[in-house]
Amino acid sequence: MPYPKYWTKDKLDELKSLYDSGLSMKEVGKQLHTTLGSINHVMRRSNIPCRLASDTNHLQFIKSPLSFTQKTNL
Repeated sequence: MPYPKYWTKDKLDELKSLYDSGLSMKEVGKQLHTTLGSINHVMRRSNIPCRLASDTNHLQFIKSPLSFTQKTNL
């Protein structure tokens, strides 16, 4: 008996919209309840372009909290 197809057109559209919104592949995998390897495999097979490493680093930097605090009482 064949397995039902998991990556339907709707799932692929959801994956693309989540990835385009700025989420990482790992975060998209958590949203869709699947593994990072599965996300990577489907993106390659569906010709969904991956971000450059510099773009990914920039997005992660924007999301991270500031590493310093301004002194208010001098």
